[in-house]
Amino acid sequence: MTERRSLLRSIRLADWRLRASWSWRGAVVAGAALSAFFTLSIVYLAVRGHGASVGNVPARAALWIGWAAGALIAWWNATDRSHADRSEGISALARCHGLNERLLPAARALAAWWRLSLLVGAALLPVAIASIAAAPDRGLLIARVGALAVLALFALVTGLVGGAVASLCGAASPRHGRSLLLLIVLLPWAMDGVVTQGRAGAGSLPGLLSAIATMASRLGSGA
Repeated sequence: MTERRSLLRSIRLADWRLRASWSWRGAVVAGAALSAFFTLSIVYLAVRGHGASVGNVPARAALWIGWAAGALIAWWNATDRSHADRSEGISALARCHGLNERLLPAARALAAWWRLSLLVGAALLPVAIASIAAAPDRGLLIARVGALAVLALFALVTGLVGGAVASLCGAASPRHGRSLLLLIVLLPWAMDGVVTQGRAGAGSLPGLLSAIATMASRLGSGA
């Protein structure tokens, strides 16, 4: 078996393992609930004649969904998954299928990135479509369609943070992966605006997500 094929099969195994976890089920429920709430909010506001003012709702939904789903999956990923896989028989299953165990950490990171990005993107899609449908004129409609690309970028970055970065933290420090993840995410966020002369959000992962959401909000509002 070539290394590329082994990696692809390892990614499928890691993806299956993630989707079997309690974190994944919780993230799906949270994403679906928030998606329904924000979508119905847009429908309500549009019926009340406020369709022009809902362009920033998908960006707010992105932040809520990203934090809720991303935190659940990141917290699960940023642990000693190698030890868990051995104790739960995942490593033995990989060996039975001729997979290279050394590829499993990279496979976990890639699978978590892809799956979390899909989850956030799928949860945001109904919100974005409702916002587009509520546009009162062609200009806002085109702007909100353009915001879809920014929301897709938001989903990919959320997957990178909550999926890949968290997985790599767990692999780098099996005993303290969660602490390492919090350090990487929260310390630059806390210091941002102090060392960047007031440009809060310019140099941290949460700040990057906020900046992408702000871009989507401005596009959706026609600004």
